[in-house]
Amino acid sequence: MRFVLRNVRRHLMKTMFATLFCVVTITLMQFTKQSQLITDITSYSSTPPANYGNGKLIIVITPTYRRPTRMADMTRMGNTLSHVKDLHWVVIEDGQAVVPQVERLLQRTGLNYTYLNAKTADGYPKRGWYQRTVALRFVRAHAKEMLGNLTKGVVYFGDDDNSYDVRLFTEYIRNVKKLGMWAVALVGGTAIESQNVVNGSVASYKVKWNPRRQFAVDMAGFAVSLDVVLNTTAVFGKTCPRGLGAPETCLLEDMGLKKEDIEPFGYDKPSDREVYVWHTKSQQPKFDKAKVDVNGFFAENDRDVLVWHTKTLAPDLTRDRIGGYNSNKTLSDTNHFFVEVPTSDNQNSYPEPQQQQQQQQNKVPVKKAVATHSSRTFGSKNKANNKPFPFSKGRDTHSG
Repeated sequence: MRFVLRNVRRHLMKTMFATLFCVVTITLMQFTKQSQLITDITSYSSTPPANYGNGKLIIVITPTYRRPTRMADMTRMGNTLSHVKDLHWVVIEDGQAVVPQVERLLQRTGLNYTYLNAKTADGYPKRGWYQRTVALRFVRAHAKEMLGNLTKGVVYFGDDDNSYDVRLFTEYIRNVKKLGMWAVALVGGTAIESQNVVNGSVASYKVKWNPRRQFAVDMAGFAVSLDVVLNTTAVFGKTCPRGLGAPETCLLEDMGLKKEDIEPFGYDKPSDREVYVWHTKSQQPKFDKAKVDVNGFFAENDRDVLVWHTKTLAPDLTRDRIGGYNSNKTLSDTNHFFVEVPTSDNQNSYPEPQQQQQQQQNKVPVKKAVATHSSRTFGSKNKANNKPFPFSKGRDTHSG
């Protein structure tokens, strides 16, 4: 009897050790695979698995980096995205670590989000290509958790300094089946980049930069089905010869997409068409960082600024080009999309205070009072409406 019990005990011990060995081996293999997948991510945070409704998940990929206007740009973008249901925001920091202030900003949006860091690798241009590559690999590795109880999704590359209409997400991106495409304003040296649509299909592109590209589109002008992303390994490379420096066509071609796959959005009306995304760029302020006293506020340490006096750089449209000014100082063909133009030859219709003072000094006195352009009051916008995010309770985050 003792002999039997001894053999049983010995057999159980062998079984337990074998099981433990298998578990440890599988865990190490998964860890190695995950480490190889995102080797340059030193830290990241993410919200718990999503609990979405019955819609389609929108995954917005946003590369970001330190600069004086970053928090203002991210706040504006977060204010827009916070109105969109079933959205997961993937933000990738170009740096050695994530930034706590950006983390708090993401928490305040109330959105499901993932915040990664991945410093640009050697050989990549510092234009967010590498960060988007890391994000694509991360999405492929964690798509199931990000989808939650949903089965479909769409991936969109949204830069943090663009301006977005909520309808871009609710009317366009949400309805993309394979490859959606639309017009983008203030990009490529033109007022509007768009597609020439004939009978519901894209026949050609109305762009200035290399219109012969198979996909002549700005990064903000398309979205791809999550199924397409998951069924390929395509990422952003270090260069894109086919795009003459523009990476969009290389990515979409590497995904196996064709021009016939494009679903154009925004061309239902024959005229007075609306733009839902603008490739804006905040003007970076000039100041001596060594002499700036931020008075304890975070300016890219512990307090946050809630209002920023930012300015958007106006594009140079003074030369005759697609969507530019012609010889009569009026906009040339914008493909029936609405574009606002300055009221005078000077695009900067509202001069800076220093310019005002100089104009006043050079002005010849007259007997009769005449209302002049330079007498307008500046900075009179109601800043009370420029509220930051509603301070909703942010979801708990966990380190990965």
